[in-house]
Amino acid sequence: MAVAGAHLSVITLTLQQTNVNADLMRITEKRNRLTDQESALMGTKDWYSNEDSKVKLLLLQQEDNALDMQQKKLETVAKAISSNLESQQKLLDNNIKKDFGYSLFL
Repeated sequence: MAVAGAHLSVITLTLQQTNVNADLMRITEKRNRLTDQESALMGTKDWYSNEDSKVKLLLLQQEDNALDMQQKKLETVAKAISSNLESQQKLLDNNIKKDFGYSLFL
C-alpha cells in the first residue's frame, strides 16, 4: 500500500509541476509581448516628449513588474514541487526495494 500512496504522490506532484511550468511559459510569453510593445512605443519619433507615450510606457512597465513578481513566486513553487517530487521518488524507490527486493532505475 505504501508503494501505491507514494506513486500517487509522484503523479500528483508531476501534474502540479506541469501546471506551474505552463503558467511560467504563459508569463514569459506575456512579458515578451510587453517588451515588444515597449520597443514599438519607444521606436516612435519623439516618444519621450509625448506625455501619452510616457504614461503608456509606465503602464507597460508596471504590468511587467507585476508579471515578474508572479514569475518569481511560481519559480519558488516550482523549486518546492521539484524538491518534494525528488523526495517522493526516493521514498517510492525505497518502498519498492523493501517490498519487492529490487531497485527502480529511472
